[in-house]
Amino acid sequence: MNKKVALGGGIAAVLIVIIAVVIILMQPKKINLEEYVEISYSGYNEYAVARATLNEGGLYEAILAAKGKKVDYNSIDSFEALGAALSEEMAISECIDKITLSLSQDSNLSNGDTVTVEITYDNEAAKAHKVKFTGSTVTLKVEGLEDALKVDPFEGFEVTFSGISPGGRIEYNYNGTNSNISTYSFSPSQSYDLKNGDIVTVTYSFNEDSMLRQGIVITNQEKEYEVSGLDEYVQSYADLTDDFLNSMKSEAEDKIYSYVASNYNAANSMNGLSYAGYILNISNTTDIWFGSYNSLYLIYSGTVSNTEDSFPATKVYYPVKFSNILNAGGELSYGSLDGIQGSSSFEGGWYSTNGYINPVICYVDIVEKSGDSYSSECGGGFEAFSEYEQVTQMADISDGYKQELYADALDKVESHIANYSGGSKAEGLVFVGDCLLTAKNPGQNLANNNTYIVVYSALVSNTDGYFEDTMVYYPVAYNGIVSLPNGEYMITESKGIQGNSSFSNFFYSTKGYTDGAQMFEKLITANRDNYTYELSDGLKEFDH
Repeated sequence: MNKKVALGGGIAAVLIVIIAVVIILMQPKKINLEEYVEISYSGYNEYAVARATLNEGGLYEAILAAKGKKVDYNSIDSFEALGAALSEEMAISECIDKITLSLSQDSNLSNGDTVTVEITYDNEAAKAHKVKFTGSTVTLKVEGLEDALKVDPFEGFEVTFSGISPGGRIEYNYNGTNSNISTYSFSPSQSYDLKNGDIVTVTYSFNEDSMLRQGIVITNQEKEYEVSGLDEYVQSYADLTDDFLNSMKSEAEDKIYSYVASNYNAANSMNGLSYAGYILNISNTTDIWFGSYNSLYLIYSGTVSNTEDSFPATKVYYPVKFSNILNAGGELSYGSLDGIQGSSSFEGGWYSTNGYINPVICYVDIVEKSGDSYSSECGGGFEAFSEYEQVTQMADISDGYKQELYADALDKVESHIANYSGGSKAEGLVFVGDCLLTAKNPGQNLANNNTYIVVYSALVSNTDGYFEDTMVYYPVAYNGIVSLPNGEYMITESKGIQGNSSFSNFFYSTKGYTDGAQMFEKLITANRDNYTYELSDGLKEFDH
């Protein structure tokens, strides 16, 4: 055998072994991460929580060992060596930070449940440290948990309702035996302004973690309660029984007859009293300390006349007010009988009465002027007066009603002329024209919203020649005209003949104006800041 050949073959074999060893040493060392994952759980059966942790310190040491390194900071003798060690530590920590653990379930665990941790990692980062991570999941079975005490806080929780519907209130108290529950932990969805039939939801507030630490589980966090059993204020006319209404109507009639007998003198009388309807006001708030929650006005009308003809026979509306009508377990009652509402003066102003001569004003006073505080229901026939419309132009007044006002104005002027004395007389009384003033900013005081003026004229003279023959203009004013759907009109206030003038002999005077231009200036021009005006042809000659 050739010894050289044998020697060469042996060397080659040694080299192969050396190369194999080198290759093996260069392979990354595998680290099974499952060995470094820990699962723990705590709490009570059905409510336990799990936690997965990574043993970062042990994994760090394993990576260092795989790299064949061991850092001994006590032996480091230079800043360069310290920096290198710290850099190495930081790089390994960054690699470990890329490992994530995901729990299949981390809460509401029960005995017998299996908790699995899924491990994800970055082997590209691990390669730099000559290691390769392996492993995918770690599993643990839950066992040994104690049962928690399940508590319904509404066992022993008492609710009562008090007050008057819809201003009722809730009262509640916890009378149970569990010392961990307090009345102060309950809160209702609404505490005040409650009415029968309302649903109040009471919520129990608690710290779940704190309760669980004490081994307590709250099984019910809220409960609904229906408001019932409260006395209640009547909220609709339909809630009143016929018997109760008839009783109230009888009392209203007694109130009116008693008032008339006590306050009208012998010259005045009221006849033909009849029911005219009702208005029911319901408060928009339950705060009735300074008022009433509801008010029912039973309205009657009667004709008032004066035997001395101090005023013409006039229909008067008497609204009798009943306040705080209550239904207590089906028994109806009212808090107070407040008497006849409103006050009006008869034509001429010498006599007045409780009640309203104009039913539209009655409606405005009771309903519209209380609109911010009350909602209203009107019926029994009186609702017709709720549909009034403001007169804003002369065309809104029918020819038929104009003729009525012309006749009324003529009667007023003739009555005044008939009282002339000392040889004074008026002749040639004629209609001159009419006009309408309309408020630029109308309000709830109807009398201020418009004024309709009818003008007549006559030549006034004195048989004894105490003053020169003089043309006198008699403007008769009607304030606050409104129209109703049935074609009827209502006047808020009849002002009579406007103005007062003296003749050339100052001892003689008359109602009206001896100067047409002055009449126009006082009645129309002086009001142009607040009113627009419309004239018939007969008055346009004075518009300068």
